[in-house]
Amino acid sequence: MSLVRKITKSSWRMDKRWKVSFECYKGCCKPSETDRACLVREIKEELSIDICVGELCTEVVHDYGPFAINLVAYYCTVSGGEIALTVHDMYQWVKVEDLLDYNLLPADIQIAKAVKEHSKDHLYPS
Repeated sequence: MSLVRKITKSSWRMDKRWKVSFECYKGCCKPSETDRACLVREIKEELSIDICVGELCTEVVHDYGPFAINLVAYYCTVSGGEIALTVHDMYQWVKVEDLLDYNLLPADIQIAKAVKEHSKDHLYPS
């Protein structure tokens, strides 16, 4: 599962403020770029892998005070390549049932809850 981040105000590198937190992979849409196209591009740029974007998981708007973000989360599958980090320090595959055990960013908590709720009706790899 991954998601696209649309910024509604400036200060888009919010992840630097919460360096100890985990976050879902995100990206900023370019003008006239769809959420799905942005997600494919950003994951390729940041993780060097190809993905197939599946169904919409949820959409979350979160106000961090000086800025707000709109997160659009999709279920995705890896379709090619090997993960090679280009801008992140680490990555980790996490079981759905363990998502809320991590120090997630506030907006990502809402997405993790949606994924856990959806997992009751779907089978996802452990």
